[in-house]
Amino acid sequence: MLLTKEVEYRGKMIPIEKLSKKSSKKLLVKCPSCGEIREVFAKAYFREETGLCHKCSLEERAKTIPVGTIFGQWVVIGEGKQNGKSLCRCNCGNEREVRNSSLRLGKSTSCGCSLSQARQSQRKHLETGAQYGRLTVVDSAESGYSLCVCKCGNEVKVSNWNLEHGITKSCGCLKREKAAENMRKSVKCGEEHPNWKGGISTEYQRTRATKQFKDFLKTVRERDNHQCQKCGVSKSRMHVHHIKPVRFYPELMSKPDNGVLLCPKCHREFHKLHGKDAEGNELKEYLSN
Repeated sequence: MLLTKEVEYRGKMIPIEKLSKKSSKKLLVKCPSCGEIREVFAKAYFREETGLCHKCSLEERAKTIPVGTIFGQWVVIGEGKQNGKSLCRCNCGNEREVRNSSLRLGKSTSCGCSLSQARQSQRKHLETGAQYGRLTVVDSAESGYSLCVCKCGNEVKVSNWNLEHGITKSCGCLKREKAAENMRKSVKCGEEHPNWKGGISTEYQRTRATKQFKDFLKTVRERDNHQCQKCGVSKSRMHVHHIKPVRFYPELMSKPDNGVLLCPKCHREFHKLHGKDAEGNELKEYLSN
């Protein structure tokens, strides 16, 4: 029984009915069984279905239910091994111990067989040849699933519910194509790129940014086993030296045969000895010494 009729809310007194169901205001309530007056949170009061105090609630749960009482598809056939539970038999024949409170409040009405039957009735087989997006049904799989062939040729097993409600339309190729298309639209080049500065990059810088040049660097590093061809060290940062200068042979800039791996120290030492325009003869002499 609720004793508090109004509470203060933002400087005003408002009736309990206008409080939120999740309010943390405290209310005075009286147990309808023992008459104990206690203070509870409003959200707990709104959630409570019997209004009993904790002690009376435990006693209510412990009360046995007469044999033969029917709750939905449950029939009570005896007391449970645990306090506050009853042994029940479902119409399908299953026996189980169920909480007395769940029975009285209608939270448990069967062992779950009624729900299973309803789900089984929904798991019908789809017609062979039916088309859903890019998928065509060719055969039925286990309950609730169908074997489908996508337009791209892949065979997939898909939930019938997903097919009928348009959730699954392909084997995944449609999603990949849309992602690639969105990526192409989002990637901007040249003047459309937000970092465009009027084309101030040199031809050499633009060439170094291409995939062909990056593949050239990777090929040279793997061919030389990530080791300096002069001193044999292997570091996380290695330089790929052009045997023939790029300034004189720009067409050989991305040719693996025109590259050799050197560590930063040996690379600087070579150019210090022979200059920036040194060619293959100077490199052979430097590596042999």
